[in-house]
Amino acid sequence: MVAKLTLIRCNDTSVVALSEAAEALAIVRVLRSEARSFEAVNGKNPYSDYILKHGCRPPQAETAGMARMMRMRLKAADGSWHPKLSGNAARRKAAREAARAEGRKREQLKILVSALRDLAGITEEPEGLLAMGNAEFEQIVGRCLGAAVRYLHRIKDEWQRHEPQAAHDGTAE
Repeated sequence: MVAKLTLIRCNDTSVVALSEAAEALAIVRVLRSEARSFEAVNGKNPYSDYILKHGCRPPQAETAGMARMMRMRLKAADGSWHPKLSGNAARRKAAREAARAEGRKREQLKILVSALRDLAGITEEPEGLLAMGNAEFEQIVGRCLGAAVRYLHRIKDEWQRHEPQAAHDGTAE
């Protein structure tokens, strides 16, 4: 028989499993650590004081007031940030995120093109190449080959869907 230990809180008479209490305590410790770091950078302030005193972030209304007073964006207990971004700031943020996503896609395309060129340039038989591999090579092949082949199949399928269009507009090789 396994007994479940519980913690009874006197202030609100709720019964909480000790594992839940341990998780909550760990979260409070992290928040308080963040508050001390925030205070070290920004000096004594009501936001970090609230977190240190109550062990949680302030509610929206209080966070909004503190953020206006401190002239900075702060995170509320529900995860929202205050003050809210203005329309222009939100559009600029969306544009920055779109540009970052576009940059990531371009980088991924460079990697893909390079990999395809490298694979197409291999003239040796796979048996001979695999026989020369070492333990590290075998780990990499074992870990990556399946995902790479699946991705190549997805590229082939997508290419075949677009190939007639590419042949029609003169961009096919």
